[in-house]
Amino acid sequence: MKQIKHELSLLLFALGLLAMAALFLLFHYITQQTLEVEFRHKLQLASQEAANHFQSRLEAHADIILTLSRHSVFDHALKESNRFFTTLGDEIRVQRILTQDQKWRAVHRDDDPFIRSRLTNPVAKVLKEHSALFPDAYGEIFLTNRYGVMIASTGRLTTLAHQHKYWWQGGYNGGHGKIFFDDRGFDVSAGNYVLGVVVPIRDGSRIIGMLKANIKIVGPFRKMIRIFSRIGFGELKLVRTNGEIVLGKTGDPLSGRVNPVVADGLKGRKPNSASVVEENGTRLFGYAPITNTMNLPESRYRFGSNPAAIDQHGGFSGFGWFAVIDGGQHLSTPTSRIILQNMALGGLVFMLLMALAAYRLGSRLAQPIEMISRAASEIGAGNLATRISLKRTDEIGGLAVSINDMVESLQQSMASRSELEREVEKREAAEQCLQKMATTDELTGLCNRRRFKEHFMALNERITRYPEELTLFVFDIDHFKLINDNHGHEGGDRLLVELAQQTQTQIREVDLLARWGGDEFVILLPQTDAETGRKVAKRLCQHIEASPFSTPERITISLGLSSLQRGDTLASLLKRADKALYHAKSAGRNCVVAG
Repeated sequence: MKQIKHELSLLLFALGLLAMAALFLLFHYITQQTLEVEFRHKLQLASQEAANHFQSRLEAHADIILTLSRHSVFDHALKESNRFFTTLGDEIRVQRILTQDQKWRAVHRDDDPFIRSRLTNPVAKVLKEHSALFPDAYGEIFLTNRYGVMIASTGRLTTLAHQHKYWWQGGYNGGHGKIFFDDRGFDVSAGNYVLGVVVPIRDGSRIIGMLKANIKIVGPFRKMIRIFSRIGFGELKLVRTNGEIVLGKTGDPLSGRVNPVVADGLKGRKPNSASVVEENGTRLFGYAPITNTMNLPESRYRFGSNPAAIDQHGGFSGFGWFAVIDGGQHLSTPTSRIILQNMALGGLVFMLLMALAAYRLGSRLAQPIEMISRAASEIGAGNLATRISLKRTDEIGGLAVSINDMVESLQQSMASRSELEREVEKREAAEQCLQKMATTDELTGLCNRRRFKEHFMALNERITRYPEELTLFVFDIDHFKLINDNHGHEGGDRLLVELAQQTQTQIREVDLLARWGGDEFVILLPQTDAETGRKVAKRLCQHIEASPFSTPERITISLGLSSLQRGDTLASLLKRADKALYHAKSAGRNCVVAG
């Protein structure tokens, strides 16, 4: 007994020294690997989050211009202009457009009647009013008819005719129409670095004109870059596919290029995923594509530019923007890696010497331990009928008896384990069902009050870190009690379901519609200011009034809205919206009131 104990003590001593040396050598390596993997993952997530923020900002600008394009004065002006040019015939029309474009370029006085006819008409007035709502956000905003002739603008443009230009054709998209982002570089008319947003205007399925807004990128985009660089994992840059830096937190736009390693990575990028590249083993860069600049077939957006033209320079003949984060120098230096390699080599020699010392003791213990090892492998593979036949009275024999007893107990407990797993699966299914019932309105299938509150809290927490506009709608059905009286609660319930379905067609995917109670509904619209919210609300009221329902009565809604202010809670936001809804009812119903 003592002899075995002494042998085991000596073997454990040798193994302890061996383990100490191995752990000492592996500690630094494992730590570095773990930190690098974690940093890579976080850098990848951060670059994707930055790309998502850029994407949201681009979509917000596009939605604003899209909303502006639906102004009624545009439709009238475009139809009148198109009617005039259509009656001219093809050859005369082409000559007339060329003559007017030449006259536009030749006249240099802004008070000339020909120039003023484009800068002071009713459409130009609407465009200037919109531009005034967003100071320093726009270069020019202008409208062309279906033949590319500019009919109104907020300011003097270089040319009058635009149909031949790449951005006009990009928005036209062969007659199918798509929102086109024009990576213009420096725009001469705007005197600034801009991104053009081109929105086709339709009459039914036919495109009747193009609305273009040149957005100054330095102000709002640089502010977002500086905020993200301050709280993120490194310096954020907005970069073209060819490696040109569109905008960083300092310096002029398009005044530099990213690291060549990053530039090579962008060329082979995947359009829907973030990636991380490493420079010389010491520096990491994370980058992610801004999806709505990638010209994906299923996207509602197109993106492109022209390297240079009469009214611009610094454009880009390719397509695509990326969010690129410079993670900085954080990995181990070459010197530290050489030291680690030398330590590993010395540790290997030490372990070999210790192994030789343990060999003699190990050979005496190898046979019974091997028998136990084979049995343990079979038991681990699921063969619980295995038993160890080892007739020894020392510690190894006691270990074999203990293993046999353990397997016996394990074999008896396996039967109850399967039953327990089935019970756990049932409970998990029941919990998922209860969770859905707790957050969904049973009648309409919309989110209920509890889910709406949770969503608001999460959104408000994000707005606290990344400020943005937020608007809340509260609305209900006018004279709903009368409908219940005439058609019973079954008819009223059916109307509520139909109203929910019609409302869903008028809001974006990012907007959240919920049933608050009775015939009262609420909508949460992120990235939406009060003015845009009012336009959306009016369009919703008009849509409901024009939509058919299962009841014979004309269905209308009254709507109150309020926009998020500093220090607002859900209760204060709802209180203002409820008060506005009350005023909408008092004003005769079927209207929108802002609180």
